[in-house]
Parts: sequence; C-alpha cells; structure tokens
Amino acid sequence: MADAATTLGVLDYVVFAALLTVNVITGLYHGIYKGGQTTTRQFLLADRNVFSIPIALTIIASFVSPVTLLGVPAEVYLYGPEYVTCTLNDLVMLPTVMVLYAPVFYGLNIMTSYQYLGIRYGYPMRAFGGFMFICQTVFYTAIVLFTPALAIEAVTGFDLWLLILITGVVCTFYTSIGGLRAVIWTDVVMAIVVLTTIVLLIITGTKATGDFSYIWEVNQNASRTDLFQFPLDLTERFTFPSLLLGTLVSNFSVWGVSQTAVQRILSAKSLNQARISLAMNVPLVIGLIVICGLQGVVMYAYYYGPDPIDGTIRGPPNMTSPDQARL
Repeated sequence: MADAATTLGVLDYVVFAALLTVNVITGLYHGIYKGGQTTTRQFLLADRNVFSIPIALTIIASFVSPVTLLGVPAEVYLYGPEYVTCTLNDLVMLPTVMVLYAPVFYGLNIMTSYQYLGIRYGYPMRAFGGFMFICQTVFYTAIVLFTPALAIEAVTGFDLWLLILITGVVCTFYTSIGGLRAVIWTDVVMAIVVLTTIVLLIITGTKATGDFSYIWEVNQNASRTDLFQFPLDLTERFTFPSLLLGTLVSNFSVWGVSQTAVQRILSAKSLNQARISLAMNVPLVIGLIVICGLQGVVMYAYYYGPDPIDGTIRGPPNMTSPDQARL
C-alpha cells in the first residue's frame, strides 16, 4: 500500500480534501446561512421546492453506490458483460414508476413511504415497514462506507478504519445540519465527479492497453462479447431472461417504494418535475451501468496476461478500479 501511495501527488490529496470540504460547506450553508431547517418538511423534503435536474442526479447518486462503481467493472472483468443487459428493465421500470407510483405518493402529501402503509394497512404494517427499512439501511450503509474506504486505502495507504470514520463523520455532519437539500446538492456534485471519473478511467485504461480495437479483440477471442444468452439451464450464473426478470422485480422495490426514492420524488416542486426527473434517469442509469461495464471490458484487456512492464501478474478483481486510477 505504501508504494501505491507514492504515486499520488499533492494535487490528488487537494482534490480529495476539496470534495470533503464541499460537503461540509454545503451542509453549513443550507443548515445555517439559509435559515436552517426549522420544520420537518424542510428537513426531510427540502420544502418540496426542488427542480427536476437536481432530483434526477440525487436519485442516481443515491442508488449508484461505490458498490456499483467498483462491483460492476469487477463483475464484467471476471465473468463478462452479460450483467449490463439488466439495464434494459429500466426502460419498463422507471416509466412505470413515473406514471403509476409517483402520482400516488405525491398526491397523498405525505413525507415517508411508510405513511402510505399506515393509511392503507394500519399502524402495525407501517411500523414493520419502517423497522425493516432501518435494518436494511444499517447493513447497506456499512457496505457503502467500507467500499470507498477500501478504494481510497488502495491508492493512499491510509488506515482503512480511519477512512471509514472520516467518511462517516463528514456524511453524518452535512446530512444532520443541512437536511435533504444539502444531501441533494452534494449528490449533484458527486454524480458529476463520478461520471467524469469513470470516463477518464476508460480513456486512460484504453491508452495504457493500446487501442479499443485491441481491447475488443481480446474480449472477443475470450468469448466475452455475447451479451444475450438464452440457455434453459437453471444452474447458469446469469442468463438474459433471469437477469431481466430478477432485476426488474428487485428494482421496483428500490426505485418505486423505498423511502430513499419516495423522499426524492416528494421533494419535487411539482408532480411534473418529479416525473421529468424519473424520465431523465432512464438514460442516466443505463448510461452509467454501460460505461461501468465498458470499464470492466477495458480492465480485462489491460490485465490480460502478465504486466508488460515487469512481467508480474496483476492485482485482484476488487482492486482493479483503484489500480487503474493510478495509471
């Protein structure tokens, strides 16, 4: 790890510190300078006064976690790009949420998706739904804190637990001070940074490998360019029908009724703005997963065989994205 850290310059650390500082300043700005979060509606829903573009970016930033950014390239690197085909369900799922789910939640003028459970099924179901969301969020948060800390450790050599602590404290601070409005605007910045970073990783990886025609040839020779596979064998790891059906069902639970998604929808200035933000997420989500998959394709060609410089076999799959960042 120490050797990896020496490849980073002062500018790299400045950028990292600047991103954390932007998050803190955003929380302070919306929590103090803008008059604070004086009502529950302001804190949880940003006073229902947010336009479509910020909502679209915060939705994608909320659901496309570091697990996705590291996991999808590693998945494609290890097993091929079949996983990317799951994005086709977004062509059905997101428009359905836009037309059927959003009007129901927005029209009820509620603040959580679990209030709907209370209205429809009574308080016990509302309490159970809220409890299950808390349990899920605790485990999910642990993963999304650990994953970026693992990547940062790989390129800096800093202690893993210190990185987890710093990330957790910063995120908790700006969220508790600035409410949803601070979360939305930090998500906007992070979404832009993430999209830019992945594109740069693909460009640098392609240059380091040679050119894209070579990358495609390596993947094609390894039979890794067939996206749509229809075997009837249920023991297959992935098939196109199983991916499409499985992710369609799971994505409805995440994008359609989870508190994270509903909270963003309810923060919109109008139902029309909420629908526009969901429509914008169709190309955003598909595009992001595709370029993450493309990064995995580039990584496979880059790591194909021994290192051309020193002849050593290169790193484990979960470290390939951070390793590419040092190119």
